Amino acid sequence: MPALQSDKLELVRGLVARAPDRVVQGLEAALANGGADALTPVYDMVRLEAADRARRNAFLGPVAALCQADGRGDAWLRFPPAALGHIWLGLKRIAPEVLARADAALIDPDEVDSGLVDAPARLAGQELRVAYHPEFVAAAAACNQARPGGAAELAACLALVPLARKAMAQLPRWISYMDGERIAVARLLCRDAAAVADDAGPRLFEMLAAQLAEPWRILRVISAVMDHPGDTYFAASEFADFGERVLAAIEAEAAKVAALRASGGPGAGKAAGLAAAQAVLWLTEVEQAIELARDGPWGRRVAKLKRSLADVAEARLKEIDEAVAAALPCQSPRGSRLRKAEPLLLHEPDEVQVGGALALLTFAHETQGCAAAGGFASARLKALERLEQRLDTYVEDVLERLREGEAGTTDLARAYLAVAADFYTLARDDKAGELVRRRMAAAA
Repeated sequence: MPALQSDKLELVRGLVARAPDRVVQGLEAALANGGADALTPVYDMVRLEAADRARRNAFLGPVAALCQADGRGDAWLRFPPAALGHIWLGLKRIAPEVLARADAALIDPDEVDSGLVDAPARLAGQELRVAYHPEFVAAAAACNQARPGGAAELAACLALVPLARKAMAQLPRWISYMDGERIAVARLLCRDAAAVADDAGPRLFEMLAAQLAEPWRILRVISAVMDHPGDTYFAASEFADFGERVLAAIEAEAAKVAALRASGGPGAGKAAGLAAAQAVLWLTEVEQAIELARDGPWGRRVAKLKRSLADVAEARLKEIDEAVAAALPCQSPRGSRLRKAEPLLLHEPDEVQVGGALALLTFAHETQGCAAAGGFASARLKALERLEQRLDTYVEDVLERLREGEAGTTDLARAYLAVAADFYTLARDDKAGELVRRRMAAAA
């Protein structure tokens, strides 16, 4: 493989510089295994970029997680990644000696001078407020373009880096379990944050939430710090926005379930099922974190959400029987009302009807783990019991037709049994579907 030309190498350099941290880390790991000599310059470039970002995160880590999205329309506090890049470039240009002292302080973990390690973040906050140097002018412009007052907000976050760094070390334990000692530490850090600025408490928790794969779990820590507050008190506190965001997110997920239509196919059913599971998970988290009063501002809202989610889920589940009947058509023999309906094997399975049934069955399958907590477990169980009775009868009848080798129906029988097998897989499990397929093969 010929070596990359200089112009192409510069293009790659620009792409790497703009790539998210996880992409750079993935590239470094992939290229480290070796390969064509022509890629050696690329690997060197990626390796240096990864090392530079690791150094940046050692000093600006508490705000780096805030700069993973553009900040536009995000419910959580976020800033554009470009802002962090400009700040880091500015620090390297105007304060190399500050960074060098911070590097030296990190060499011996047992003798870390936190003042030196935190100095780059403090300086970055000051420079961002002044916005004199070009890099900080660019950073401020990116923040303000993404959200009004964004530069001032990011500067305020940089001022909290020392406290956020201490809290981040405790965060995994706080999320898993909060005992008296851990609560005391969290409250002390909140008090120290309030000493930095009156509104710094919520900002500190924004920074901590950004470190979590699931930011809403920060409610656990806030609840512990506030001594498991009632919803009236929480809704009137400086942390109210955290609760409001989670409730708004629950409403959005519930709306996805309400929007499910059989015509959307299996993909729509899966998305709606995952939305229902997420909504139930968040509802449970809110109920555990906040003392909800029946007539409280959030208690009423949560109760209404739970009822509406259960009602919508039950409505979708009740549609399963009719949808499966349309996908696996039957007819009653002429002249007899006493004999049961028989499979109608006149044409290939209707893809639209089959897709509609799969959409609803996929929704039922995806809600297996959340139906009980969501209040619709009984409706789900009844719907699947009816379905299995229908499928058991249908499969036996079609297998009998297949064994008899009725002229012109063999291929159709196999096609409908394959559809029934897919339905069984979603209604029960993979083994149930595979059993139908094996019986079909044996009857042929």
